[in-house]
Amino acid sequence: MCAAVFVGNGNVSLIMGRVRIPTSSAAFRALRRRRPRCTRTCSPSSGQGWVHNVKLPRCCRCPSCPRGYSALVLSALERRITALEANPRVSAARRVQVQRQLEDRIPEARRAVQVLLSRMTLEPRLSRAESNETRSGDAEYSRHALLPGTYAEVALWADELRMKGRLDVLTITGDRADITDHKTGLEDPAHLDQLRFYGALWMHDLVANPRRTTLRKLTLAYPNRDVSIDALDGSDLASFAESIKARVLEADRRIEVDVPAATTGPQCLRCPVRSVCTVYWTTVIPVPSSVAPDAWFDFEGIVGAQNGANSWWMLDLSGTRPVVLLRTASAQTSLSKGQRVRLLGIRRDADPDVEAVVATLTMGSEVFVVLDDRTD
Repeated sequence: MCAAVFVGNGNVSLIMGRVRIPTSSAAFRALRRRRPRCTRTCSPSSGQGWVHNVKLPRCCRCPSCPRGYSALVLSALERRITALEANPRVSAARRVQVQRQLEDRIPEARRAVQVLLSRMTLEPRLSRAESNETRSGDAEYSRHALLPGTYAEVALWADELRMKGRLDVLTITGDRADITDHKTGLEDPAHLDQLRFYGALWMHDLVANPRRTTLRKLTLAYPNRDVSIDALDGSDLASFAESIKARVLEADRRIEVDVPAATTGPQCLRCPVRSVCTVYWTTVIPVPSSVAPDAWFDFEGIVGAQNGANSWWMLDLSGTRPVVLLRTASAQTSLSKGQRVRLLGIRRDADPDVEAVVATLTMGSEVFVVLDDRTD
């Protein structure tokens, strides 16, 4: 049942479907009593300790529940956290921890949203009924020609380039289009090439852009300022598209070999499969003693003797020299002496009472047991 609030002639009504119920009526009060109550246990002083249930409506009376932009940020956070339930590498306890950490940053995110929106011009979308455009393309993804207006999280597919991508914001006005990409970190010249790549996708997506609406401006929206460049066109766009095709062919060549070559670098720390990459573990991981206190690092070694209820000595790969005193945040962590393990995302801690390197296996860390010595 749809609902809307109507204000007119001094009367306030709640429209349920085709029935208008005055908010001052007994029927409205009865309807409000039947509405599911908010399940949050908010503290008026801090707003912490929320018990979220995204299927229930937002509480409109609790003074600690977020409103406005804060409510939008919280709603987005809840959707992201819910999506993690299907990830076997993220435990329920870890999800709760991440949610609490991110909830603490809701005020920061709200300010960022306000700043970004204040620098944007949002165009109303032309309804499909006002256009002759019809839905087309792969029905699985419900893709169709995009009409004038502003769109968020736009998926583009360029069959000719064999590439796809997702834009942050696409604005179509008349016979031109603009692309905006939001960045939360420091400025990087590589971001400009990412914008040009999005531009090429837009110009080669024959479903979303069948009329080949040209791009006018590409914008990087950083926290403190916008950086805009002109979109590529003509021969410049053609050359850039050819470079993309060449890189795709090179990627084909690399993955068709029996043992694909590993491309190591700073990106390795974000690689979800680095736990099984022999090149990474033999050439990239740091020496534990070189890691700064409170910094995060990966480690491979042999589990040695247990030092306490929640700590083990980690030996080098020869199994003879203690390298790291590993402490765990949970008593449920189980390690067996003699295991060869790869530890992802452990934190070096400073302990003046221990001469060796001390590290903590946190709730966000991962442990992989190496079963044999086969290379990748």
